[in-house]
Amino acid sequence: MMITLRRLNGQEVLVNADLIETVERHGDQRRAVAGEASRGDTVVALTTGNRMVVQDQPDAIREKVLEYRSQIQAEADRRRAAAPR
Repeated sequence: MMITLRRLNGQEVLVNADLIETVERHGDQRRAVAGEASRGDTVVALTTGNRMVVQDQPDAIREKVLEYRSQIQAEADRRRAAAPR
């Protein structure tokens, strides 16, 4: 499973939540620097070294990751309960 984030141009992108290392809100910048966030953008850093700038707020991303992990745990619990003993 992956989570859906929205790029600055509005395009949805699926991101492997297990690869998210940090999520930072860059709201204090006065102007955009090449390759970095402009005012009010969220930067998601991945363990691969890649970064992406998205519209989603950090709290919303956290909630999506928590929901993703909850779904995985629920599926593991369901399979464990269904396994023959």
